[in-house]
Amino acid sequence: MSRRSFWKSRRSFFVFIFLGLFLLFLIAFPFIIMRLMIPFQQLFVQTGSSLASYRQTPQQDETDLSNETLAQLYIELAQLQDENKNLREQLNFLENRSYNHVSASILAHSLGTFQATFLIDRGSDDGIQVGDPVMVSKGVLIGKVQKVWKQQAKIQALTDRESKTAATILSSRETLGVIEGDLGGFLRFKFIPKQIDLEIGDIIITSGLETAIVPDLLIGKVHAIKEEENKAFKEAIIEPFVDYRLYASINVLTRSFLYE
Repeated sequence: MSRRSFWKSRRSFFVFIFLGLFLLFLIAFPFIIMRLMIPFQQLFVQTGSSLASYRQTPQQDETDLSNETLAQLYIELAQLQDENKNLREQLNFLENRSYNHVSASILAHSLGTFQATFLIDRGSDDGIQVGDPVMVSKGVLIGKVQKVWKQQAKIQALTDRESKTAATILSSRETLGVIEGDLGGFLRFKFIPKQIDLEIGDIIITSGLETAIVPDLLIGKVHAIKEEENKAFKEAIIEPFVDYRLYASINVLTRSFLYE
């Protein structure tokens, strides 16, 4: 082989190698670039997410706050509507019966298991006395004044275990028995003569036998009747018409029931 042929074949070999490496570089280059860009892409994604979160979080917070505010306003509005309805019913009843009364707000409730009392923001300065009846709605009795201070009074609810109120059936005009407090929010109608016809669903009202309690105030309805052969009286379980714990304001009927 001549010297010229030798160098020509070597040149062809190097050209072939160069072209092969160049082609390999062209194929691998995009992958190399993508590999090198991954950390920068992650940084950009994290930064973008942070910026998006920064922009969206206040809006989301505002939306959540708006929803909570609307829900709270709706609840307060519903409570005000119920309270206004209760006040209108109380005032209508009192005006129709010509009763003197003192309106009051409930300040606190007792926490005892066997106690059912609450505190109101009116007292002896407003003419309230021990024993005065306390009512809500359309003449529904919920308790009596137990203790009085100058500007506050303690009310004993009918459901208190120590509470006692003379009562009768709506269809009767004579005293039939005594309403006493019981567990579970119910009342016991005791000392009912056996000969008295009493049925489930009968409406129980105040009899007016007590000096401070006017007659015909609603108490509840007969839920169950208990009668034993060897006893002179029977008794009934009474379901109160209202739950006094659901009210924020009440009316106390003062001792001068009628206009002078």
